[in-house]
Amino acid sequence: MRARVLLGAAAAVLASSAALAQPAPPSGEPRDRSVYFSANAMQAIEDGAKDKTSGAPAAFSKRLISASTHSTSLIRLLKPDTPHAHADWSEIFVVRAGSGLLETGGTITGVTGHDSATHKDMFLDPQVPAAAGPKRMGNPKDLAGTGIDGGVQQQVKAGDIVLVPAGVAHRWLKIDEPVIYLDIKFPKAG
Repeated sequence: MRARVLLGAAAAVLASSAALAQPAPPSGEPRDRSVYFSANAMQAIEDGAKDKTSGAPAAFSKRLISASTHSTSLIRLLKPDTPHAHADWSEIFVVRAGSGLLETGGTITGVTGHDSATHKDMFLDPQVPAAAGPKRMGNPKDLAGTGIDGGVQQQVKAGDIVLVPAGVAHRWLKIDEPVIYLDIKFPKAG
């Protein structure tokens, strides 16, 4: 009897270790190599976003990395955006150029919906499949609105880094000079 229990336990251990040894299914995400964007490549994205009529620099949001556990976009804002909060995704803004007034925290007022993708009209690549990256559009826990009550306003400029945790209301309230920043998104801690 004891031999059967030991054999059963050994078989279970072998089966579970074999399952652990199986490679993860391919997901399209680079997990075995780094991803590199040169300064020249970033500048080419910025230079390529031009207003079709005037040729002046245009606002844009360009997805650089799209994965199930993180994403990174290069964004240029020319005007303020609307208040929003991503329920499941935190963000880090790494400001490369420009300056503006960022409002964070408080409570979103005048709720208009659950689509926190406030920059979607500026997407350079709107055809990114939902399965290829974090879901941020139409999440019933996300919020978009018309104002923020009780937020903190902070002047932000080139070289600054801002963390906006998941669920925290935020918006660019004023743009003094066009703001260019990396927007790095990752899921909130479980």
